[in-house]
Amino acid sequence: MNYGAAPNLQLHIIVPLAFDAPGGAPTQTGIGDIELGAKYRFYNNGGLQIGSFPLIEVPTGDSKLGLGSGYTREYVPIWIQEDFGRWTTYGGGGYWHNPGPRNQDYWFAGWLLQRQITGDLALGAELFHQTADTVGGHDTTGFNVGGIYDFTDHCHLLFSAGRGLQHPQGTNEFSYYLAIQWTN
Repeated sequence: MNYGAAPNLQLHIIVPLAFDAPGGAPTQTGIGDIELGAKYRFYNNGGLQIGSFPLIEVPTGDSKLGLGSGYTREYVPIWIQEDFGRWTTYGGGGYWHNPGPRNQDYWFAGWLLQRQITGDLALGAELFHQTADTVGGHDTTGFNVGGIYDFTDHCHLLFSAGRGLQHPQGTNEFSYYLAIQWTN
């Protein structure tokens, strides 16, 4: 859920249904770690926008079942966006504080290019890179393709799929995201 609390300020909460299907072990589902954030746009000249979107992930998911981290994590990024016609491009990155045994803090950055195909459908692709988040872990680079389909002005389908390009066997052989978003 996102809420426009003031001009240039959006409050944000995600309560995910988590899913983990480790090889050779039972599939687990349940509530994941809740994400809280506040997006603040501090520069807007009509096309170019710059802001920050700090996040806190609260350990509400069961870490023993692979549905959460078991620790409070924080992310502090800077994001830049430019709109031109039916095209939007945005990206940036920041620093994750990642506590826990064998975990380490890490950097994450990404960039997206998106096009409004019809009045109801936007499609895009993103490229991202993350430094290792565990001691002895690997950096990862990957991509996603996806989009947003507007069923109505207030109900939207968000979808994406992708994989790692760097160390995919240990970081991301395949991932996907599917969500329904309600807006006012």
